[in-house]
Amino acid sequence: MKAAVRSTYGLGDVLRIKELENPVPKENEVLIKVYASSVNRSDLHVLTGKPFFMRLFTGLFKPKFSITGTDFAGQIETVGASVQSFKPGDKVMGYGGVFGCRSHAQYLTLPETKGIIIMPVNINYEQAAACTEGAYYAASGIIRLKPKTGQKALVIGATGSIGSSNGRRTTCTIKPCATRRSWLRIISCYRRTAPGPSRCRRRWVRQPTPLFSTRAR
Repeated sequence: MKAAVRSTYGLGDVLRIKELENPVPKENEVLIKVYASSVNRSDLHVLTGKPFFMRLFTGLFKPKFSITGTDFAGQIETVGASVQSFKPGDKVMGYGGVFGCRSHAQYLTLPETKGIIIMPVNINYEQAAACTEGAYYAASGIIRLKPKTGQKALVIGATGSIGSSNGRRTTCTIKPCATRRSWLRIISCYRRTAPGPSRCRRRWVRQPTPLFSTRAR
C-alpha cells in the first residue's frame, strides 16, 4: 500500500510517499480500505510535535508512528475473528483520536470499538471524512455539560468545524448520549438538518496541492 511517512517532526516537507506492507488486523480489529481522509488541526500538531506536550504521547525525540492521519472514511476489507460489529463490505467512517490512527494510507487497522461507525447513506466518502474531527471536539465539550432535551443553547462563533457541529448537535432531536461513539452521532444529525452538501466543509486542508490522495480510482 501507499502511505504518507515521516521519520522526524516538521511541516509537510518531512513527509514522503512509500510503499509498505498492508497491515494485518488482530483478533479484535478491522482492516479498512481508506477512500478519503482529511488534513486537520490534529494532524498538524502530530506532524510538528507542537505544542511540545504532544510529544509526551507521540514520541519525545522522534514520532512513535511514522504514518500520519487521524480521520477516515472507507470500506471494511476483513475483520478479526472476534469482531461482531462490522463485516466485510461495510462503509464506515471514524476518528482515531487526537494522536492519530495512521489514516494517511490506503489501508489501516483499528479495534472495532475505537470510534468507527457505519456511514450514513446520504453522504459520500469525502463528506464523511471531512466531518469527523470537528464533531469529536464538539461532543467532547457538550457531553460534559449534560444537556437535556428541550434546553436552549447559545453557540458563539459557530462557523468552523467545531462550531458548526455544536450548532447541529444542539438543534437536533437526538437524545444526548455519553457513550464512546456518541460524538459520531452528530454526523447523521448534521446531515439531516443541514441545508445542503456544502455545510460539511473541508476547511482544514492547509496545502493547495495534496501530497497524495487516498480516494479510490
